[in-house]
Amino acid sequence: MSEGVFPALNRQGLTEAVERAIRQAIVEGRLAPGERLVEARISEELGVSRAPVREALARLEQRGLVVSQANRGTFVVRLGPEDVRELFALRALLEGHAAATAATRRTPGDLAYLEQLAESAEEAARVDNLEAAAERDLEFSAQLVELSGLARLERIWHGVADQLRLAAPGLRRVAWVRAPTGGLREVLEALRGGNPQAARAAVVAHLERWEPLWVRAVST
Repeated sequence: MSEGVFPALNRQGLTEAVERAIRQAIVEGRLAPGERLVEARISEELGVSRAPVREALARLEQRGLVVSQANRGTFVVRLGPEDVRELFALRALLEGHAAATAATRRTPGDLAYLEQLAESAEEAARVDNLEAAAERDLEFSAQLVELSGLARLERIWHGVADQLRLAAPGLRRVAWVRAPTGGLREVLEALRGGNPQAARAAVVAHLERWEPLWVRAVST
């Protein structure tokens, strides 16, 4: 584990702050899949005792970001192809329902913001930055989920997205592939039309185009 991974913490909500710091390092790729997380090193860098670090790692294991192995330690989860396929199946269910619900709730302002996110994804695709396009795509999905107003669905979705981000660095190795961002326009059109069924179908079709690239990210 490299030095300088974590930011300084305040003393309020210590376990939550430690969990947030480790989670951020994982989803941003500063802690790599398969990397061992040493309690002593983390506690020293964050300037806290081992107890909140231990509690934070236990919470992150429940969220599927780390795994504890008897007599070996705790490691950042490494995803395989079947893991990615399962996560995309969950995304299709969650985002499809969110889109169908958002189609009857969206405002012109909501659509304008989604349009900006779609343009950001398209710009990343134009410069062949697949990893950045994938992140912009997740940001679009996060906003769509928020627009649904379904708080429980949103919490579950963020857990799924965090796990999927474990595979994001592998997208750098998926060469000569243009990010399939066109489906975001189809989702936007369905939302503009206020058609829940079309919105659900557009989201599912869009995810089907992305899934093989994420699978390749953990297969190469």
